[in-house]
Amino acid sequence: MRSLIVASIMAPLALAASPLPEYPFVYVYGVATHEVAPDRATITFRVKTYDVDADRTYKQQAEVAGAVLSFAAKEGVADTDMVAQAIEKSVVRREDDNGKEFEVVGYEAVRAVTIQLKELAPFPDLIDFLYRQTNIEGISVVFGSKDESVILQKLTDKACRTARENAEQLSNGFDKRLGTVRAISENGFAGLGSAFGLPGESYYGASLAVSKRDFRVIPATISFRKGVYAIFAIE
Repeated sequence: MRSLIVASIMAPLALAASPLPEYPFVYVYGVATHEVAPDRATITFRVKTYDVDADRTYKQQAEVAGAVLSFAAKEGVADTDMVAQAIEKSVVRREDDNGKEFEVVGYEAVRAVTIQLKELAPFPDLIDFLYRQTNIEGISVVFGSKDESVILQKLTDKACRTARENAEQLSNGFDKRLGTVRAISENGFAGLGSAFGLPGESYYGASLAVSKRDFRVIPATISFRKGVYAIFAIE
């Protein structure tokens, strides 16, 4: 687990309608990260079929989706961990160079599917199967951990502790006593930068960040990240 702190000491300005607090304060940012080996994954993709005949389009859609779900079931994926959304149907028309539509030339059907893997043993065969299907597109994979909630809670605690520690160090460096925390946020405090005449504030890493990949290879580790912004009064 690693931590990084970005902080600055601030004092209120005598500005009309200023967003700044009406007391001297220190504004700090604490962030904590943690890497673990993934043990689960969420696979999303779309089944897309097309034919000049509507019935054949929908029949093919059902066959492809059925084959995928059947293969996943054989790999040990529970029915409750597979979700196929309603089919989105559309009519395809011939268009001229100006986008004007003419007669119907076919029918298209698209269905979004999500498969939750609570263990990664089926992943290699399943992802390979999906990539070999001509009617499947937009494959995306998010790897995760069964301990996600515990990890995030620990990261939040760590980010808060490091933010407070840094606030104390800054206050002591200016011979000030750190007061109580007045505001906490994962998304920063808009307006502080402009109040000091700065070019603008850029906030990052304020919430969970889990690595996302579209590859067939299981990553060795995934990264979780939590960030906390805080305002402390100083005396």
